[in-house]
Amino acid sequence: MTTLADVAAPARVRLLTRPLMIAGAAVFALRFGVTQNVTQTVMYDRVPESAYGASSALWNLAYDGGMGLGAAGFGVLALHTGYPVAFVLVAAILAAAVLLAVLPAVTRARAAARSD
Repeated sequence: MTTLADVAAPARVRLLTRPLMIAGAAVFALRFGVTQNVTQTVMYDRVPESAYGASSALWNLAYDGGMGLGAAGFGVLALHTGYPVAFVLVAAILAAAVLLAVLPAVTRARAAARSD
């Protein structure tokens, strides 16, 4: 199937686009699979075995709900700002979220290293 990008792009760009798209999809799929397994395992580690059912249900609700709300939120954001700005804003939000998730662990590790 020929797309507008195939028609409009120079030949050398087209040669790079497909492998990059496949590589990007592979990285996304790997990240998606790892994230699901790791986050669910972390939740199981934090609850007693008798709460595995509730933990699993809560995890699925949060993960799937987050995917749906994130997609809808991005659509609204892109509608008002355009896709390039929306991608930059989402990248900034994700970078901030990673920092907020990692900083407490780094702070605890530094405090533990000082006390030893």
